[in-house]
Amino acid sequence: MKKSHKVIAALIAAGLCFNLTGCSLTSSNKEDLTIDVTVDISDDIFENANTFMNYFKEYNSNGIYAMGSENFKKSVRKKVISEQNKGLEKQFGDVKSFSDLRLVFDSGYKTILAYTEFEKGNYDVRISFSDDGKYIEGYSLQESVIDGERVNTDKYSGEAVSFESDSNKINGTFVSPKGETEKVPVVILLQGSGSSDRDETIYGLNKPLRDIAEGLAEYGIASLRYDKRTYTYGYEFTTEEIENLSVDEEYTNDLTAAIEYLKSRNEVDMDRLFILGHSLSGYLIPYFYEKEPMIKGGISLAGTIGETFEDLMKYQYEYLANYDNKVTKEEKTVLDEFNKEYELVKKLKEGEMVSQSIILGVGQKYWSFFNNYDGVNEWKKVSEPTLILQGERDYQVPMDNFDLYKDELASKDNFKFKSYKKLSHLFMEGSKNPTPNDYTKQSKVDKEVIEDIANWIKE
Repeated sequence: MKKSHKVIAALIAAGLCFNLTGCSLTSSNKEDLTIDVTVDISDDIFENANTFMNYFKEYNSNGIYAMGSENFKKSVRKKVISEQNKGLEKQFGDVKSFSDLRLVFDSGYKTILAYTEFEKGNYDVRISFSDDGKYIEGYSLQESVIDGERVNTDKYSGEAVSFESDSNKINGTFVSPKGETEKVPVVILLQGSGSSDRDETIYGLNKPLRDIAEGLAEYGIASLRYDKRTYTYGYEFTTEEIENLSVDEEYTNDLTAAIEYLKSRNEVDMDRLFILGHSLSGYLIPYFYEKEPMIKGGISLAGTIGETFEDLMKYQYEYLANYDNKVTKEEKTVLDEFNKEYELVKKLKEGEMVSQSIILGVGQKYWSFFNNYDGVNEWKKVSEPTLILQGERDYQVPMDNFDLYKDELASKDNFKFKSYKKLSHLFMEGSKNPTPNDYTKQSKVDKEVIEDIANWIKE
């Protein structure tokens, strides 16, 4: 379900500076914020992105504000934008250039990523647009996917790759260890639900799949990760295509194509091909085993769902509304909207006819799959070696789900379980009660998790 535009605008714009380390709000530059700028808005989202980036390049707060949607302007004052611009200039210096504008479907928005070269580093500026592609809803900085492709250390290197899947070009990054004289194991990394880039970027700051890929390479293990097609092409989806979206189209077809691509890599040992699934894709690992017999084993990160998919979603919505012990008017509205659609999913499960074709962001075909997918029973059929890991501070897939799977599968010796006391859903360390604020703090996947995965693979 798409979040409120108002919430997104405030979140992305207000977090632009403070989500980056060392941001200072002192600068000798002064702007006259009383100036109102008139902007020529185009029907072409790329032209609008270019216009925005030209304002951003000059740290022109008046121009940035003028390009905002009504929701953006209600949520973010010019003064806030100006202060953020001063902080960015102090931390990163002048913007030297921008290029490689890419349109994706990120967090429910048409989003342009602009590769931007600052005096003190290169980043993607992520610009979220209104549905018509004319006005901005928010913007942020994130470590560039392009720089991730070009990573080159003493121990490993990254490479931009692509392959075809259902006539779609799938873009990804292949990371290979250096100094290996024999073929190496390889892991395909899969994201959780929703549209997501290959790094599974969260708030532009945290990139759990990139952390894992580069961490495993230090142990001599190669990996392939790629953008989900719902991320690359989601902005093109028609209502009919959303209605007919299936788990195979979201995950399995591209996984099959990725395996075919890996056959062309001479440095990898296809007899040691593994998958790593985070969250929803971790839950679906038994389905992937069934569809792709070349997979020799898998790692499920926070993929245990002991209750139904929709019940887990309900738990998440209620947790987010109540974790601070107060439910705002806006949060209550979101909860009420969710519960209406939640009841429709329950009716579908009971075999009732429902006229609404898209429920909680996906079609009835998608819900039909999960209505017939019993996670615990599917896992009981698994004979492949599988490592199941869980963070004990995870509020998205809480520990009782992990405990259920551990109990149900205790008699099977092909499973190994481990949980981590201080880690979140992203397998990053935190303290106190888990909240969404954990994800807005720049961090890395815990080294112990990567070491455990690497040692398990090498066993």
